[in-house]
Amino acid sequence: MSVENLFFEERGPRATVADIVELEHQLQMPRLPTPYREYLLRYGNAMPKVKGTSDLNGWSPVPVRWFRNGPVSESGDRMLLDHLYPIHADSPNVTVATTNEDYQHRVPDQSLAFGCDPGNSQFLIDLREKSFGQILFWNGLYEDNSARKADPLYNVAWVAADFNDFLARLEPET
Repeated sequence: MSVENLFFEERGPRATVADIVELEHQLQMPRLPTPYREYLLRYGNAMPKVKGTSDLNGWSPVPVRWFRNGPVSESGDRMLLDHLYPIHADSPNVTVATTNEDYQHRVPDQSLAFGCDPGNSQFLIDLREKSFGQILFWNGLYEDNSARKADPLYNVAWVAADFNDFLARLEPET
């Protein structure tokens, strides 16, 4: 799939540079990865959709590769993108900033939740220096604090090299 096969369902205003700087300040981070910043500036709160697919529930499958074998890897090699978190929202409890406040002690350190699946597992941007900007998937159905302390990636899958690659990997709903 390529980005040319996507359309973007408008869900509010585009972000401004000031909005992004404010978000970075709220999240206490120096700078969002460039591809994600560019998406916010160009599309704002828009949801990417694959052209030519049915829109019964609006979910888009995304291939994943699990870091660890075990029960979590048996959840499959495709996860569903339900929605992306907006910077601006009618309800302030569903923004990028508030979601990250809610999940900061649950997802791996140095990651940013930007979207979720239908069960509230999270799509993340990796903020670690060696893998900055890569896209990950955190499976909240397999959340275990003791396992997380031993291995922060026990319930995490690799999704894409960056946000643009993530968009290109979205598949038609089947």
